[in-house]
Amino acid sequence: MIVFREVSKKFRCGSSFEQLFSPLEVEVISGLSFEHPVGEPLLITGPSGSGKSVIIDLLAGLYRPDKGVVEVFGKSPATSREVRADIGIVCSQRTELDQFLSPRRNLRLLTAWYNIVGEEAENRVEETLDYVDIEPGARDVPLGELSPGVINLVNIAAGLISSPQLLLLDEPATHLGPTARDKLKQLLKGLNKQGMTLVVASKDDSLVADLSPRSIHLAAGEQVNVNAN
Repeated sequence: MIVFREVSKKFRCGSSFEQLFSPLEVEVISGLSFEHPVGEPLLITGPSGSGKSVIIDLLAGLYRPDKGVVEVFGKSPATSREVRADIGIVCSQRTELDQFLSPRRNLRLLTAWYNIVGEEAENRVEETLDYVDIEPGARDVPLGELSPGVINLVNIAAGLISSPQLLLLDEPATHLGPTARDKLKQLLKGLNKQGMTLVVASKDDSLVADLSPRSIHLAAGEQVNVNAN
């Protein structure tokens, strides 16, 4: 179960230097509560600045809430390494991948991070690249030289490399054309059929509409509508 219980989160405004001296804080998430069962897709929608990315980061354990409780699989993702190991995260707008390394090399480094080594690591990399359908000719090209659509698939491969139970996707269709979007939709549909829990934060609800997800709509960090299909 994924649980948000009266969750609030504030951030200081301004540049990193200004934040050292600025007392001004903005509450991005305010008293948000919801529960979501494992194995089902969840869509988080809302305009820019409504708090979608903050929810993804809280679920990933990148932040702790200022108030309230965030639980994934019964534990806090911010304090449980075990839970974080079962979470994959995909964010097209702030990738952690090295633009000077190839898709294959980026994923190989991630296997080392997850203590996947030797032949198992090599097999995991190739199987994941195959699964997201990255052409063999693109696998050894520096990431910065690839198209946005291919880079997006590499980001998804990075999120899947640890075989997580929960995959968090933050605006995964950014900068994608129609063909790449259709490919992404089919990929998400396949992951859903395998029973993986998907949490997708997006302004565009058509991306996972075929999955009939439960949806939460946000406005200024507050939950304004819930659709439990």
